[in-house]
Amino acid sequence: MTNVAFEYLRQFKKVSNEVEELVMKLLKKRFPTISTNELVEIFEKGIAGDYGKIYTIDPETLLDWVKSYMNRKGQANSYYETPILPPNVSMTDMNYPQKMEDWHKEVNKSFTAFLNGVSTLDMHPHIYDRLMVDGKINMNAYQKYYEEDVNEAKQLVLKDYFNEAKKKGYSYIYFIK
Repeated sequence: MTNVAFEYLRQFKKVSNEVEELVMKLLKKRFPTISTNELVEIFEKGIAGDYGKIYTIDPETLLDWVKSYMNRKGQANSYYETPILPPNVSMTDMNYPQKMEDWHKEVNKSFTAFLNGVSTLDMHPHIYDRLMVDGKINMNAYQKYYEEDVNEAKQLVLKDYFNEAKKKGYSYIYFIK
């Protein structure tokens, strides 16, 4: 496995293939939307000392660099600029939204992504649940599409709901102060 970002890093520090493999596997779980370009930028900043002194290039160090980058990115930018919650994130994951306001933001972010061409199949099915709890989607609307996968059925209902909101000219679903 040879990733461009790791090849860049290897110009300055020794990094084993095993470390690369483990870090990439963990990144896919924790930060599935991170791009190769962002990873190169993170490694550049890490080598430059932006995330502290470098003692060793191990998985923990590299993942800390990514976490620091993502935290700074989230603080400096609007929530619309953070990635949407991928469908495979479970309730026990660190980046799973906990508060109602977080879910409102996630719905708005997903709607914006939808308006920009992202499929609802790439969105978290719990967005449907938030909209249902708030009375924006009927309780059993998913049954219209339910065959084998309830999550996919919810995602298809999201597509219908977002298309209706788009027709009405909405630019967001929830008003957030």
